[in-house]
Amino acid sequence: MQRLQDQVIVITGAARGQGAEEARRCASEGAHVIVTDVLEDEGRAVAAEVGGTFQRLDVASAGDWEALTAAHGHIDGLVNNAGVFRGLSMLDTDEAIFRRIFEINQLG
Repeated sequence: MQRLQDQVIVITGAARGQGAEEARRCASEGAHVIVTDVLEDEGRAVAAEVGGTFQRLDVASAGDWEALTAAHGHIDGLVNNAGVFRGLSMLDTDEAIFRRIFEINQLG
């Protein structure tokens, strides 16, 4: 039996990169993967590839989290992969950029 057989796993930031690889790995272990991201086209493609479900999710939005749990109800696991990086110096990082990075990487 596969380790994640019949488990529902949510993966944030799963449209590409590490999140997409996590989606592939979880699916290969038998999980039903809910691929989430703000990148809708890429996220839908990953979900189709792994036989999962896509749902748009901005991890900094409480409303998006509520919609996710309302739509799927039963969730067995979460891979909270979403994050952003801006290669800016402190002097080039204004308050709006700082707040958005903090909302995604810390609160999300």
